[in-house]
Amino acid sequence: MKYLKSYKLFESIDKSKFPTYTELHDFFVELEDDDITKFNYRGDMLYLFFPQRWERSIQSQLYYDMCFEEDFLNHKPKELMGETWSEFFMDPLDYSDKRFLRSRAEWIHLNDIEEKRTNIQQLGKDVKTFEELFVEEIEKGNIKAYPFIRMRFDIFKPEHLDEVIERLKMVYEATDFRPLWGFWLEDYADENSFDVMTFVNSSLYLVNCSDEEYQHLAEIFNESNLDKQVTKHFI
Repeated sequence: MKYLKSYKLFESIDKSKFPTYTELHDFFVELEDDDITKFNYRGDMLYLFFPQRWERSIQSQLYYDMCFEEDFLNHKPKELMGETWSEFFMDPLDYSDKRFLRSRAEWIHLNDIEEKRTNIQQLGKDVKTFEELFVEEIEKGNIKAYPFIRMRFDIFKPEHLDEVIERLKMVYEATDFRPLWGFWLEDYADENSFDVMTFVNSSLYLVNCSDEEYQHLAEIFNESNLDKQVTKHFI
């Protein structure tokens, strides 16, 4: 009977690719000072990847193969029906069916990895979790994935969108992260006059990738006209 290998604890996740709250916040201070909008970010760092399927049995087999197969990328487990793991993870540049890719998008949050690491330590174990091994393979370049950060603004008037875009351009120039999607229009009733006013709301995803990858990802995820209005400035 095989047992999971004993590993040195996953001492740190490589967050050097991701800007900090302070680094991002500084770009939006003037928007806050002018009462246009307020920037919100709580260190939500994640990776986007595109598996062909992602049910529990697939993850369990992948965990086993990452632990025990020296060349797991070229291994063909029965769960993949003749494919290797390297073929299982899709590169958006190689697929024309954008709707299919969008339906297969998966995420792994770095905060979740740290939380599970803590749980393992509390149990007195020194094995690596599935998430730790998976991110290690991403950082080695073995699994295609894209660094993302998620942030948001307080609602703001549509006429200020260009000012927000200009600040996001500064973020891109400084960090290589640029907006992909997450803006929408929302109507609110004035508490005094009951007039309906339209504002921009957000739960914004910024991605770090090449120009070609960015264009493909925008085609996959940009369904709203407002997102297209933003991303066109970064293509």
